[in-house]
Amino acid sequence: MDSIIHKTQSMLFEDHLELEADDTSAAKEYALTLLAKVISSKKINAKLAYTILLKAWNPAKDEIDFHHSPFWIRIFGLPPNKMTKSNAEKIGARIGNLKEIDFTADGNIAWCKFLRIQVEIDIQKSIHTGFHRTKEASPSSWINLRGKGNPFTWSNNWPLLANIRERLDKAYANIAWCTLFPYASVTHLPGKASDHLPIVLKTHKPLSYERKPFKFEAAWIRDPTSFYVVQSAWNQPLMGTPESVLCKKVESTSKALRKWNYSHFRHIQSRIGQLTSILDKIQQNQSSIRNLELERNIKLELQEQLRREEWL
Repeated sequence: MDSIIHKTQSMLFEDHLELEADDTSAAKEYALTLLAKVISSKKINAKLAYTILLKAWNPAKDEIDFHHSPFWIRIFGLPPNKMTKSNAEKIGARIGNLKEIDFTADGNIAWCKFLRIQVEIDIQKSIHTGFHRTKEASPSSWINLRGKGNPFTWSNNWPLLANIRERLDKAYANIAWCTLFPYASVTHLPGKASDHLPIVLKTHKPLSYERKPFKFEAAWIRDPTSFYVVQSAWNQPLMGTPESVLCKKVESTSKALRKWNYSHFRHIQSRIGQLTSILDKIQQNQSSIRNLELERNIKLELQEQLRREEWL
């Protein structure tokens, strides 16, 4: 036993550290707190005990403030160089009586998504939902060009609850570029195979519809019926000089091919457009088991229709 006591004495700490205590906040926090512990072998009526404690407490009505209440507020949308403690103080003073700032940073700037402050607000007045800040004009400032269509541009394509969608791919431009192309627009197209959605940037306003010039499509010769369309249109009897007859034959044949193309190939093209529209709506909806399965089936059918169109 003596040897054990001797060993424990050698384990005593020689260094001493005195810790400072700040009793001001603790006293304020627990000034109106009543702590009690009931020791009894009998079952305690909690409601009765609460009533007794409330009578012992008996706060006066003039001690309760019904007009002011503290709130924790998150401040979003500030640039990184504006995420400072001094700006948090300015914003808090604009909203109400600033009580506390939750600011953790190695330097003067907090690298986080938002600033967090506690403000005592007069609940009888309307709450500030936001404010306008002065934006410095800088040629190096980049503007996010919001895209139309699906808000998400990437998906991991995993099934069920493992499916994740994010807006990873974005388009940015500076002030000079936006001034040069005031009608620029960004569109998110539906994804057919890749995990990233195609993004189209248009720099000018869409032109008014004009009829496309006639072009003989190479895919037409793959269909044997095109021969009979050309033969029937070309062999029509026409009157006039050889030059005018030739021009009329070319015009008549082009009209016949346009009509034949519309009636013969419109089903594939319209089906591709229909499937693309359906796929776009599905990808913009909330992810679910049914939507993921439907999206997979639509992609398979769309790829098959695109292969047919390419072959034709």
